[in-house]
This record gives sequence, C-alpha cells and structure tokens, in this order.
Amino acid sequence: MTHITMAQPGPAPVSEGAVAAGPIVAAVGGVDPDSVLRAARVLAPTSAAGVVAVSVLTPFPVSIPGETAWMIPSGYEQERFTDCMAQLATRLESFGGAATSWDRTVVHGTPAFALTNLARERHAAMLIIGIGHHRPLDRIFGGETALRIIQRAPCPVLVVHPDFEGPFHDVVIATDFSPASVAAARAVIPMLSPTATLHVVHVWQPADSTDARQAAADEAYAAGLPERFRRFLELLIVPSDVTVKTVTREGRAAERVLDYAEMHHADLVTAGRHGRSLLQRILVGSHTAALLRAAKRSLLVAPEPPFAERDRLRLALTGSTESSDPAEWESLLRSLSQRNQGRPTVVEVDDLLLGAQVRESGYVLRDVTYDSKRSRVELTVGDAGQIERRVTRVIGGVNSIAIEADSTGRDVGIRISHGGGQTVLSFVGG
Repeated sequence: MTHITMAQPGPAPVSEGAVAAGPIVAAVGGVDPDSVLRAARVLAPTSAAGVVAVSVLTPFPVSIPGETAWMIPSGYEQERFTDCMAQLATRLESFGGAATSWDRTVVHGTPAFALTNLARERHAAMLIIGIGHHRPLDRIFGGETALRIIQRAPCPVLVVHPDFEGPFHDVVIATDFSPASVAAARAVIPMLSPTATLHVVHVWQPADSTDARQAAADEAYAAGLPERFRRFLELLIVPSDVTVKTVTREGRAAERVLDYAEMHHADLVTAGRHGRSLLQRILVGSHTAALLRAAKRSLLVAPEPPFAERDRLRLALTGSTESSDPAEWESLLRSLSQRNQGRPTVVEVDDLLLGAQVRESGYVLRDVTYDSKRSRVELTVGDAGQIERRVTRVIGGVNSIAIEADSTGRDVGIRISHGGGQTVLSFVGG
C-alpha cells in the first residue's frame, strides 16, 4: 500500500565512506616463498599500506595415534614461535632490498584459516601465496590449500607459479561481465608489464535447441556482446601501451578458457569468485583443483566487492540492477539519492485495479530511503524553487527495487514493486 505525507525537508543523505585498502599480505613461510617474495616486490609500490610478510605456525599434535599420550613441554610453543619468526626475518634479509623493512608476523593455525583471518583483520588489498609444482605431494596438498584459501579469502588471491620473475606479459581475464570479474581485472593491472597484452575472454553456451524463440534469444545475446565488452573495459584503467583483445568462445567454460590460455602461452589467468555462475564453476570447483595442481601459469581470483560497489558496477555493466533483499535496499537507495538529488522527475503508480497513473510531475528528487524498522520505502520529491514544499510517498509491502541507467551510466529511473502493483520514478532531462 502507499500513502502521502507533507513534511519539512530532512537532512541531506550521508555519503558512504570508502573502505581504505590495507597492506599486501605475502605468505612467505610456505611453498615457493621466493616466487611469493618476487610478486610482493612487484606489487609493493601500489600499496600505501606496504607489505606484511607472514609465516604460518601450524598446530603441534598433543598425541600420536598408537603411542602413549605425552604433554608438550612448557615453553615449547613459544620456542617454535620464536624460531619461526627468526627464519622469516632471515629469509627477508636474504632477499634484500625493500623486503628487509617489510612488516612481518607469525600466525598460528591451519594455513587456509590463519591466512584468510589475517587478511580480514588487516583489510588486506591482496593475499599472495605460492603453490609447489616441483614434487607430486606439493601439487596435491598445495593445490588443496590454495583452493581453500580462495574460497575463504575476503580479498583477491594471487597464486604464484614457481617460475614467476616479474610483471605479467600475457594475461587471460575470464569474464561473465559481473562485478567480481571487474574486481579481478582491476587487481591485476598494477602487475602488468609496460607492453602487456590483456585477453578478455567470455565463454557462453548457446542452447542446443531448434526452438525459434530460443534461437532468437541466442542471436540477441551474441549481438549484444560488443556492448557488454565495451561497458566492461570502460570500468578498467588500462595503461596506454597495454594491448587489449576481446575474445568470445562457445562451449564448456572451463575447457575453453584453459585452452585459450594454453594456446597463447598466458602467464596468468584471472577471474572472479561468486555465486553459481560461470566463474565459480571455473575457479572454485574441480576445475580449479586441476588448474592449481598442473597449470603452467599463475592464477588470480577476486571475490565479489561489497554490496554498494557491486551494485554500482552491475548498473554500469548491464544498465540495470534489481534487488529483492531488504538488507540491500538502504544502501542502494542512499546511493541513488546521492547521484540524482535535484533532478526533475515524474512519479507514476501502476495499480492492479486502477492501471497506470501519473501522481507527481514537475518536482525534483529530494530523497529516496528505506525504513527497515517500518519495512517501507519513502520517496520524497519537491519544488525546485521552494525547498520547504515537498511530497513524500510512503510505499509498504515492497517486493523488489530495480534501477535502470542509460548507455553512459546515468540513471534513467527506479521501479519499486509492491503488493498493489508498482511505483515508477523517471528522471526527465536535467
């Protein structure tokens, strides 16, 4: 249901503060520590918070199966910690250069939990780990540990191949045109060589059907791919000397991406981690395990950005965004209000019984908010010349909120679906 109230102007919306990126966390106490150190050295100049070199002290068993139980001597764990810290310091000193002044720490626990917890506590910009390819056991256990870290990490994870020596030259960015794949692409750009090549690869599977409607849908999807690539690339700041190639493949996603990377001798594959989409099937399932154990290249995987950033990226990528989750509505509407305050509007209500009717026209947007305590949206428009004149439309029973933008990323309008129909606010001119 909806009702209208007349009110005095409220406070301006509060801007969401940006979360500052923390340090680069480099796991140099595990497998392939030298390659991790080389990668950290390449990335260090991009991080204002510097580098944290970390070793993981795994728990010591208190008993051995089949043997008489025994107690750990008093002070033994502290000795292990001190020895681990000394080894870490020695490795950094031996590596030399800026590494000698990096922050360093030792964390206790299993690697997957200890490293990802540290990354979360420090608000890490990136987590760098190695993966052993020299021995069969390294490939098995290193791959499984890396997979668990990727699944839990709150930040991009760079899994460095032992042969890594410097900036990347040929990078395959697997994309499904999602915010997560944008985050992954952005994360790798600081690691590119001056004349690198980015291969932006999208794999999709046309329907195996003779149905004319499905064939038309596939044709429309294929025709829209150039625009999708354009929107994706506009969200990246690619250095002028870097070559960008857009590539479309059909078939099974994991196979096509890996085949392409092999064919072009890519030294890095990068993609996003989210949902049950294309990239999760590539990078967080059995295909990932195989890639981590046997691939001849490094791997970078980024999680989805926080909701507000994810929503902005989705709007820029697709021209629309829709949410049915009330937990997201407050942030979504706050961002919309900040972007469009003062723009002329038309408000229409599409009622199931009465049909579509224009309710407010000629007013400018003041604010759109979601009141979580009362479970309602409050849409406020007002007179452009007299700030005290405004109308607030209160909308209850909301099912979903959708925002649309034009090809330049400028908002076109918002649709609020509710039990009695929908309320649509359109921006006109301005």
